Amino acid sequence: MSSGFTRAHLAILATAVLFSTGGAAIKACQQRVADLAAVIRVVPKVGPLKAMAFHPPTPQTEKLFLQSFDMTVDRYRELLAAERAGRLHIPDENFDLGEPSKAGAYKLADETYAKLVEYLAERDFAGISPELRNDILSFYKDRNAPIATKQDPKQWQKVVKALDSNLY
Repeated sequence: MSSGFTRAHLAILATAVLFSTGGAAIKACQQRVADLAAVIRVVPKVGPLKAMAFHPPTPQTEKLFLQSFDMTVDRYRELLAAERAGRLHIPDENFDLGEPSKAGAYKLADETYAKLVEYLAERDFAGISPELRNDILSFYKDRNAPIATKQDPKQWQKVVKALDSNLY
């Protein structure tokens, strides 16, 4: 470990990984990571494999990383405090695009909404909150939009049927 990356940084990072995965991700891939590390150590770093050779970060790069890491942790703590105080507001937008989600604007959003509708329909929309219902209906308000799900007619019909029979 380099001198700039402290045990505190490592503890924060490890805690975040454990909380976000419940530790399952670590257990699931631990052996694969160990195997891959062994192969990378043994493989000669010449020719096309030269790119796999480890090059430690420069002091300037390390300093930028640590500043970024510290800023991220500070911002995360601010968000947690705002949530605890009941004043957290996260905009309802597609973070990849930086704008509100709307059908046909982003293929991944279209596919995700379709999967969500299908998942909820399998459970007869039991326990769905009014906010989620309104969000889904708002997303699908323009069915003439170029929604990616329409490329699979069977899936699109499932979505339409679920929307028409359970949400309106």
